[in-house]
Amino acid sequence: MAITSTSIDLEWTAATDNVGVTGYYIDNITDGTTETLGNVLSHTVTGLSPDTEYSFTHRAFDAAGKISKISNIVTDRTLDQGAYLLDQYPNSVAAYSLRKLKSDALYSIQVERDSDNLATNVILDAAGSLTLNSLVSSGGTLGAWVGANSAGVKGWYDQSGNTNNIWQTTSSKQARIINNGALDVDNLLSALYFDGSNEFSVSNSLYNSTLTIFSVWNQQSSSEQVIYNLGDTGTGVLSLSFNRTLGDISSSDTNISAGRSGNYTQSNQYLSTDVYIDGGSTELYLNTIATTGTGVGRRDAGASNIGSRNGTFYFTGNIQEVIVYQSDKTPDRAAIETDINNHYSIW
Repeated sequence: MAITSTSIDLEWTAATDNVGVTGYYIDNITDGTTETLGNVLSHTVTGLSPDTEYSFTHRAFDAAGKISKISNIVTDRTLDQGAYLLDQYPNSVAAYSLRKLKSDALYSIQVERDSDNLATNVILDAAGSLTLNSLVSSGGTLGAWVGANSAGVKGWYDQSGNTNNIWQTTSSKQARIINNGALDVDNLLSALYFDGSNEFSVSNSLYNSTLTIFSVWNQQSSSEQVIYNLGDTGTGVLSLSFNRTLGDISSSDTNISAGRSGNYTQSNQYLSTDVYIDGGSTELYLNTIATTGTGVGRRDAGASNIGSRNGTFYFTGNIQEVIVYQSDKTPDRAAIETDINNHYSIW
């Protein structure tokens, strides 16, 4: 049962009678309101106040106008308004970002300074994205620690709690976060810059027959490229790639005919939502809009990377966030997309 700062999901067992149940009343005891529903077995109560306890009952009614007894009371509390995305929509298998996504997450990235190849962890800010004023585990701020040098990203920490951290220990293949003392940004917020030769290796345990992947990126090349390729040899793969046909973005799974594609504009920031359901169909949304083409992108079931497809089709541009769920998040898609856009102001 999902709970956000302003909504609570309710579910109940079907009622029966000799005439036939036609609907249900949902009674919000706390607010003193009642909603009338059809013959359904779940409902999301919206418009609630943050950090507030609510109690509900339900009653069935039939075509003859008979109403059942009141059900047992169900009580839940909405989340605090300041709750982070993964607190409201938990159970992601991996989540990479430069902003804080979960209340108990500690670090965003591990940076490597190019002047001496020393590394330090960047502590997540309670609010907002990583900045030069973000604190680092070695002491002081990120800007002071790097100085006028540049810095790459040696590790991107998984904020889901599953420790699916991703690494690149080869300095020349690290995405950049600071360029000669200046923070890499997209739309004024920090971003990892991939120059067409950078990649992270990802655990193949991220692949699943059902996946939903939310990612924020800005692709800046007309070359064929891959932003992520999540594969598991002998099982399957889901990838998001660009320019197999110029100006085209494609989500491709093991069965290429099940993919989706659409058009995008280079050097523009996007939120993509990639929904791969039960190993059979893929839906791809760009800035909340569904694409309708057939996916013909690059993919490799033997590789699992962010920023490339196993050392080929390297990505050029910025990546700010990648969140992976091993489930169909279609019911929560709009709310998650809204949270992401509220932070990044993509549209």
